Amino acid sequence: MNLLNITVVKSAVQSRKFQFSLQLPMVLILVLIIFTGLFGTGHPGKNFATIATWTYWWTLIIPLILFTGAFWCTVCPWMAIGNWIQRMRLYKVNLNVEPILDKVPLWIRNRYPALLFFIVVTWLELGMFITFRPDLTAYLAILMILMATVTAIIFDRNFFCRYVCFVGAIVGLYSNLAPVEVRVNSKSVCRSCGTKDCFRGNEQGYGCPTWEFPASMEKNSNCILCTECLKSCPHDNLDLNARPFFKDVVAAPLKRTDEGMFIAVLGGLTLFHGVTMIPFWMNHVVGLASQSQFMYIVVFSLAQALFVFGSIGIMCAVARWTSVIGDGEKSTSHVFKHLSYGLLPVVIMYHLAHNVMHLNEDAPTLIPFLSDPFGWGWNLFGTADFQINPVFAMHGMMMFGAVLTVFGLIIGMVLSNRIVRKIYGNGYPRRCLLPTWISYLGFTLLGLFTLLQPMAHKTAILTH
Repeated sequence: MNLLNITVVKSAVQSRKFQFSLQLPMVLILVLIIFTGLFGTGHPGKNFATIATWTYWWTLIIPLILFTGAFWCTVCPWMAIGNWIQRMRLYKVNLNVEPILDKVPLWIRNRYPALLFFIVVTWLELGMFITFRPDLTAYLAILMILMATVTAIIFDRNFFCRYVCFVGAIVGLYSNLAPVEVRVNSKSVCRSCGTKDCFRGNEQGYGCPTWEFPASMEKNSNCILCTECLKSCPHDNLDLNARPFFKDVVAAPLKRTDEGMFIAVLGGLTLFHGVTMIPFWMNHVVGLASQSQFMYIVVFSLAQALFVFGSIGIMCAVARWTSVIGDGEKSTSHVFKHLSYGLLPVVIMYHLAHNVMHLNEDAPTLIPFLSDPFGWGWNLFGTADFQINPVFAMHGMMMFGAVLTVFGLIIGMVLSNRIVRKIYGNGYPRRCLLPTWISYLGFTLLGLFTLLQPMAHKTAILTH
């Protein structure tokens, strides 16, 4: 269903002020995060920087992606600041932007920089406890702004979004499951178009910031829903569609090995997040920090490396096993990059279950913090002393999380069946599915193990 058939939606997204009006509040919140992180209390449970970033944003972003696709990229404050500086405009079009380098080097046009960034930030988050440091949280926010701005000045368009931002990579991959897409209405109209303004830009809108050509775009991985192509297309040939969930996992033919690697590591590190919050980890591994900081860092780093390389190794083994069972003609890398997309629903449903449990415990505490963002003892709105209990009982949330996780397994098994059929054709041997299903089941069982145990809380709960 094309949402642009709704007059108010079409008028909004085709306005030059649309994205700016959404980005400005997010930039102001980001500025508040930086100031509270640098100048507020060092207590992570009383500082807006740690609370807003790790308790709310990092928790809410997963359901946001699942239902709205890349909407976070639409409102992203890091790239908003980078674009404003690069273009010297807040929302009007400036076609005279000249980058320092005309072309992005071929060797960096992949998701591996974002993957490395994701691994490093996870190490900082879980290993160096950046989530408990308002100042380091503020410095990370500043770093993201600087990276977005500097790369925007050096390279053409949004280099940071496409190749460096780990949040953008996660959003893009998960967006393949979301019920929102931008697609061309008629490819024949695109073929006859002589200007390709959706890609190059014109007075109405910029060219695609992530170098996507809408006529050939068949998945959401690199679409940031900036709506520029909806403004610049001279033929009104682009639609903003509501569509079925999980569509791109099977339908999109263009699969990439670098994205497959990111998906594998995303699954491993998502599980790793869960493992680091169960009693065994908190008692035995985190407990090392009080005895020897060096030993803790070593043990933590080895554990994270195990989940990173173990997830890649398992997916490679699954692809190899499937290739051998199949016709033997499809390479392991070909099978790997297709089957990895089937893991997405399994990962996102566990990720959602994990985050929902945190949100249930921590979200009600937002009301007191709004009255005292710096932790200086303010009571701006008279809510600083509010004490609010979790919305639902923990046992009920555990069961709900388990249901979500099992649902992800079922969806993954169904979609992997279609993916294998797409690889080998309708006559493929059913045992081809065995390696994939075993790996998905193993992921789900470990996920359920972490969900059904008492979970360490994020920073907001530390105020109690």
